[in-house]
Amino acid sequence: MTASSMSVVLLLGLVGLPCVAQTDYPRGMYCGGNQLVDEGQVTAKSVRGTVADFYDVAIAGARIQVQRVGHEAIIKQVEADRFGRFKIRGLPSGEYWLGASAPGMNLHYRRWLVPQRGGSEQYLKFKLSVGT
Repeated sequence: MTASSMSVVLLLGLVGLPCVAQTDYPRGMYCGGNQLVDEGQVTAKSVRGTVADFYDVAIAGARIQVQRVGHEAIIKQVEADRFGRFKIRGLPSGEYWLGASAPGMNLHYRRWLVPQRGGSEQYLKFKLSVGT
């Protein structure tokens, strides 16, 4: 078998490989900037917290969104109050993306695991960075 026929066989073999959906970051969430910033993971029944800028100034009206991991539909959305505060509860157990952004600010997100039983409310602080 020549080198060129081997590359054709290899190429044909790759065509049949299944595509695996990447779910390592949220898709379809509002991003006022141009970057996604991963802030890790949280396990909690509900979350509350604040959204602020780099200087720790509250961002009133910041958009906080929730979507199931592997789906693009936004299932819950709240706006931060005038002090940058938000609260989200009442989701069934599962894996979610929790993201926060505002006009001109990047999307900061966390993977949120809602347990089947137990779990407490977790306090989170989103400190948004300016989009470039």
